[in-house]
Amino acid sequence: MQHRMATGIGLAALLMAFGGVSEAGQQFKPTNTFYSKNPGPTGDMLGRKILFKSKEGPGSTNTVTGNPPVDGAKLHIVLGSNDQCFDLPAGGWSTISTLGFKYNGFNQQAGAVTAASIKKTPAGLFLLKIRLAGQNGQLDIVPASGTTDMNLNLSFVGGDEYCAGGPTPPDAQNTDKIYKVKKLPAPVACGVAACP
Repeated sequence: MQHRMATGIGLAALLMAFGGVSEAGQQFKPTNTFYSKNPGPTGDMLGRKILFKSKEGPGSTNTVTGNPPVDGAKLHIVLGSNDQCFDLPAGGWSTISTLGFKYNGFNQQAGAVTAASIKKTPAGLFLLKIRLAGQNGQLDIVPASGTTDMNLNLSFVGGDEYCAGGPTPPDAQNTDKIYKVKKLPAPVACGVAACP
């Protein structure tokens, strides 16, 4: 696992908190929850939703690396045969004190990502959350019975990639309406590339 110190946060306090400048890298996160819902008929995306949560630590050595309020971010999700990239423009991002960043997509008119946050507490608790909704934009990622795997890559433009996912465990909810997995370990490599 590559652990990188933060680069180009844009505020002196954040640079001090995250430790300076380095090259971009990849960081691998556990999946506490990945939930995809498609309650409506085929072609009706208004009820489609995705929720991803990752929690690591305390004592995590991962870092928040990048400057999304200036450079923006990309999200790549693959769920079985469904593959989609999402743009998270810089205008939707803001800082969370000196801990990290949050994204509000409701006013961006940029796609299905409604909210995201990434932060690391002084105790080393690393938290990453992402929400998507078909009501907010095009959401083609839908559950399908027998889905074998899911993979996710949140990448900060000019910063690090945060990857999670893996094979679908036997105890997962895995139907045409709901795909839900819990407690997947961090992958050893990114299962899907960052979106260009």
